[in-house]
Amino acid sequence: MKIRDRVVGLERVRAADLIPNENNWRVHGRKQRVAMRRAL
Repeated sequence: MKIRDRVVGLERVRAADLIPNENNWRVHGRKQRVAMRRAL
């Protein structure tokens, strides 16, 4: 059996350089946003 990998590239960026994607329909509550901010 052959396992296929769909990863075509990897790029490391600083968390501060990330920007919201306007096409992302998911909305996270305040509690989730605070937890993520603390993790980063």
